[in-house]
Amino acid sequence: MATPLITVEGVSFAAPGGTVARPVLRDATFEVAAGELVGLNSVPGSGKTTLLHIVAGLLQPDAGSVRLDDEDVWRGSTSRRRELRRTLISIVPAGGGLPPDRTLAEAMEQPLRLARVGRRDRGTRLAELVELAGLGADARRYPHEVATDVRWRAAVVRALALRPRIVLVNEPPAEAAEDVLRLLAPITARQGAVVVATDDADVAALTGREIRLADGEVHGVGDEARVRLVEPPQASAGSATP
Repeated sequence: MATPLITVEGVSFAAPGGTVARPVLRDATFEVAAGELVGLNSVPGSGKTTLLHIVAGLLQPDAGSVRLDDEDVWRGSTSRRRELRRTLISIVPAGGGLPPDRTLAEAMEQPLRLARVGRRDRGTRLAELVELAGLGADARRYPHEVATDVRWRAAVVRALALRPRIVLVNEPPAEAAEDVLRLLAPITARQGAVVVATDDADVAALTGREIRLADGEVHGVGDEARVRLVEPPQASAGSATP
């Protein structure tokens, strides 16, 4: 079997709060292969945003490891994780993450500017992105001036600006889900990987495979789940308990 693009192994995380840390993830373990579109499905507050941030190298886990294209994310430096987010992986946060003070076109151009893409190439790529998102005149509007599906198309295409192989999408709304998945289809067709986190069962059903997250633990759905079910770690003396 080919090396998975995403390997999450024994990841645990407890959020600080009060005198006792609150467990959010407990020994989460799963893989996502090249060419897969996976739905990460859970009720609100079950830790899917935390898990996406750990996979993207934005939040360090308390235990466990994350490998992206066989590279251990959390053994590298901060600058290397930043480089991975520029060249390999991109994340669309809940709400889309578009800056409110920039037009949709300016927001989509921003990753290209940060990557120091030359003006000519940047203009060419931006035109491609505007066309891909089907924005038309909306490209000159601000996020609050356009419909939800338009805003999300811009947010997803912005995440594709630097041609990542892995894309993580957090909580796309139901009314934009089909557009989001259509825009991401070329990623999996090119043997990349997409993970869509959602608490909407209808959105999760549009993906190729579901991973369910409940009480910080990972569960697979379907015969092709390829998700190892794990027992939650036993609480030791002095450790936080659920």
